[in-house]
Amino acid sequence: MEEQNKTPAYPCVLLAAGAGLRMKGGAKLLLPLGGETVLARAARAAIEHCDPLVVVTGKDGDLVRESLKRSGLSRGKLIFAHNPRWMEGRVGSLRAGVAALGNNQEGFFLAHADMPFVDPGVYKALAEAAAARKTAQLPPALLFPSIKGKKGHPVFFPFSFLPFLLAVREAESLKETVSKLEQAWVETACDGILEDIDKPEDYERLLRKYGLAEGPSPKGTA
Repeated sequence: MEEQNKTPAYPCVLLAAGAGLRMKGGAKLLLPLGGETVLARAARAAIEHCDPLVVVTGKDGDLVRESLKRSGLSRGKLIFAHNPRWMEGRVGSLRAGVAALGNNQEGFFLAHADMPFVDPGVYKALAEAAAARKTAQLPPALLFPSIKGKKGHPVFFPFSFLPFLLAVREAESLKETVSKLEQAWVETACDGILEDIDKPEDYERLLRKYGLAEGPSPKGTA
């Protein structure tokens, strides 16, 4: 009975391939955040309820891999996929991440590595909602977390939606394609689903909000 009630551990594709051009100095995912990096904190939240975690790398691929290898995260759950055409946008990174998953999946999460304040419980809530929809024989739907009527990330994708996603061309908008698919929202109490670190002022504001010290810069970011 305990196994039947266990929350399913769906895989997660964590996008960590961008250049972070609006962050002064770049390498925003390696910025320090309460004793670890932005990237490690985002990955840690995902890996608690996701298996495997596919981290898609791009511009700073070597630094990203080395940073996570030093983070103490479970190696068995961690997979790296590189997108050599990362500069062309998220569509290529999504494809690279999905290719690493294989086809024997019911669904997967798509998450952004510059959103380190997503609580692990958000993944759990979305996984439980996905399992409940399957049990109730409801049609497949993208599952978005929400807070006070605003939807955020990560997103749960049923694998049956994959052909729609892979049909998106590099220059097209992934967001626009997603808007045409069936959606459902799962209400949470997590502000982090709306909070990304895009610019220096975002980083500074969120450090203050969560009471975190910057600490020393990780190797490779100075």
